[in-house]
Amino acid sequence: MSEQVTAFYGIFEEKYKKLKAKLSEQLKESKSKRNKKFIKSLLKEAKELKQVLKKSTKAKVCCPNCGHVLN
Repeated sequence: MSEQVTAFYGIFEEKYKKLKAKLSEQLKESKSKRNKKFIKSLLKEAKELKQVLKKSTKAKVCCPNCGHVLN
């Protein structure tokens, strides 16, 4: 059984927000100036991060001492 690590949730969330900001900047440019390869790589990475964030929100984080569920 593999456990889901949730310690990096905040880091992944910030990276996801930065990726979305970069993507919106690229999409604001005119169509002829857009870097299609860069946009595709951003979309792929954002999709993977979104899946990781969904999985880690489903995982319950418990206190190792008392077993209380942490939010």
